[in-house]
Amino acid sequence: MKRLLPVLTALIVPALVWAAVPKKRPEDDVKGQELWERSCWMCHGAENKGDGPAAAALPGGVPDLSGTIKGRDFEPLVDIILYGKGAMPAFDAEMDRHNARRILIYLAKVEDEGLPPRKATPAPDEGEDEDEAGGDGVREGGD
Repeated sequence: MKRLLPVLTALIVPALVWAAVPKKRPEDDVKGQELWERSCWMCHGAENKGDGPAAAALPGGVPDLSGTIKGRDFEPLVDIILYGKGAMPAFDAEMDRHNARRILIYLAKVEDEGLPPRKATPAPDEGEDEDEAGGDGVREGGD
């Protein structure tokens, strides 16, 4: 048993040290993009213009917010994200203030760099050819 103890110690200590090393968390804008794609783009649209696929079904639509984030005080916007405003639902059950702020950091970066936010998933018809969509590839009408 006395010989086994140093061997076990040599194996266990490095494993504990490795497990204790903190993992690098994603940058705020990267996490903000993930949150945007999960919770926001469906209504606000890929470019934050209020033209997302769900916007048409909302009474009064969704406002065009493109170009309005950079340089603003985030706190009032964080409150809108968390607690809603008008037809916009509250997201306080899904995220905290830090994550709501991350969305705004992402949108400000997008405005600064001119990159449009990308949506999380393609529309149902995007990227599918007829075989994948269940068609047989034969078109009626011949030509």
